[in-house]
Amino acid sequence: YASMLNALPGTRCTVIDGRRELMEFLDDDIVGALTYVMRKRGATFKMGDSVVDIQVSKSERTGRDRVNVKLESGRKVFGDNLLYAVGRKGNTDFLNLQAAGIVPAKRGLLNVDAQLRTNVPHIYAAGDVIGFPALASTSMEQGREAANVMFGIRPPRGSNNMFTVLPFGIYTVPEISAVGATEKQLMKDKVPYEVGYAKYEELPKAHMLNSREGFLKLIFSVDEPHRLLGAAAIGEQSTEIIHVGQAVMSLQGSIEYFVDGVTNSPTFCELYRIAAMDGLNRCGGV
Repeated sequence: YASMLNALPGTRCTVIDGRRELMEFLDDDIVGALTYVMRKRGATFKMGDSVVDIQVSKSERTGRDRVNVKLESGRKVFGDNLLYAVGRKGNTDFLNLQAAGIVPAKRGLLNVDAQLRTNVPHIYAAGDVIGFPALASTSMEQGREAANVMFGIRPPRGSNNMFTVLPFGIYTVPEISAVGATEKQLMKDKVPYEVGYAKYEELPKAHMLNSREGFLKLIFSVDEPHRLLGAAAIGEQSTEIIHVGQAVMSLQGSIEYFVDGVTNSPTFCELYRIAAMDGLNRCGGV
């Protein structure tokens, strides 16, 4: 919401977050790009701090109501409006799940296995109530999977790539989308990888639409066949083009597909070819 409001002419936003990092589940490069764009538009970030008091008073200069926010650090923030977001909570309190043997986890969320079964095997859960990523697209597919499994329509897909390689989009300004692993995850798991980048400003399409902010990042295995492990994008239509990466990942494809394939031009999908070439050059040449 802050990025949307911050994009409006004449509006400046202050983001206060008790965490040290924004959206820790995202690739660091993507988060860095988003905060850079927001700062360029006038946003201020106060990370690692939290709100302890909110008061409303009259501005001596304008006579209008003004929000006064006191932070745990002792700092104060003033503004015309305040949007206070505390995150999502599973709406499970009224269901009396304990009577069925189910104990909700933190924030009312339910733990499930790969078949979307709770700790009571004949009771399933899907969607926002089971936690991340809590998106409409993934929630709908989880519900479909649970229904297929519980009625024996087809075998559980479990770890099948077609089911587990799920994209997500965040409609910030500019919008963000990602699929697969991040660098942090691969470093933690000690998986050798390399990256390739493509900037929007390199595309004729971006210049035609006057939308030159953003980039696509591909993460792939160092060893041949250079299998695509993850993709992330920020910029115009990033939530659309991410599906190309999703398809290649689901089929356990190589980024060499992007180098050898032919893409319509001018399109934003040309980013894949540029990023793949960039990445392979880092490995010693295309």
